[in-house]
Amino acid sequence: MKKNSLIFFIICWIFIIGSGLLYMTYATDSEVIVIENIKNTVESSEKEKVTVYIPNSKLTTLKKMEAEIDLAQSTKDRAIKLTEKLISILREEKYIKSSDITLYNIYFNDKTIYLDFSSDIKELDDNTQKSLLTIYSIVNSLTETGKFNRVKIMINGEDGTKNLSKFYNRNTSI
Repeated sequence: MKKNSLIFFIICWIFIIGSGLLYMTYATDSEVIVIENIKNTVESSEKEKVTVYIPNSKLTTLKKMEAEIDLAQSTKDRAIKLTEKLISILREEKYIKSSDITLYNIYFNDKTIYLDFSSDIKELDDNTQKSLLTIYSIVNSLTETGKFNRVKIMINGEDGTKNLSKFYNRNTSI
């Protein structure tokens, strides 16, 4: 019985190797159709101007300013670049303390943008004027184009407890 099993396995392996060689011969001899993927490539030096909002020094209102981001290929890519640029500006202006805030994901549903940040964004989850203005600077900057009208900020895919438990609508009266 062992001899018959061994012969069976040898025949199977010979068949598998033979099939592979036959396929490789056929695949290399047959006509190969090359489909070119034509994309609009964007050079990294191309920039676009965007409008961002940051709190004023007295923390009473938001001030409008222009910033530059790399030219984006899609709405999602633009939102990611804009969010990262805005976090960088807010950090430089000392409205955000943490240097480790990471944007994990961004997705859209109807006219809402969902931002999923690392747990370091929790510093905005209190009821201070500074935190609220910082949140609205994100909201107003992302909704500037008019495609979206509200933003939901999440922490590791979950709601926060205070400020970050809500949906924020664009508010231009701040």
